[in-house]
Amino acid sequence: MKQNHHFLLGCFLLALICFSCNSKQNEKREMDKLLSAISENDNAWNNLNANKIAAMFAENGTALNNDSEILKGREAIKRHLETMRKPEKFEFKRDKVEVTLKGNMAYEIVNQTISLKYLDKEPQTVLNKYIHVWEKQKDGSWKVLIDMNNMRKPAGE
Repeated sequence: MKQNHHFLLGCFLLALICFSCNSKQNEKREMDKLLSAISENDNAWNNLNANKIAAMFAENGTALNNDSEILKGREAIKRHLETMRKPEKFEFKRDKVEVTLKGNMAYEIVNQTISLKYLDKEPQTVLNKYIHVWEKQKDGSWKVLIDMNNMRKPAGE
């Protein structure tokens, strides 16, 4: 009888170890998918492509920008992006990034420097801090649920 208990205990511990390893593999796989979505979002912004930027938002996504009212829903975000004045030059450099994944939700906190050049203005540099709250969708993709940013000019400008 004791051997049976030892055997069952051994099976239980083995299953627990396998579950733990599998859980870590799943977490790494999800982080890789999230980082890929973040990269896709960055590319959409680098190209100032309103359709691709809006597509990175969840259907019920919300954007809280310096220059607009609260935008609710992917279509409202897309319409706002389409009305924005496009600079001749737009580049951003991430100064600090923090990405945390918790189940089906994640957040990304970023400090970045943005360089802008409009045809009729001098080049300008803007500092931007933002947080993206990401949500895993039913299809397994990651979309921005909330985008909140805070832009300001660097000291001395």
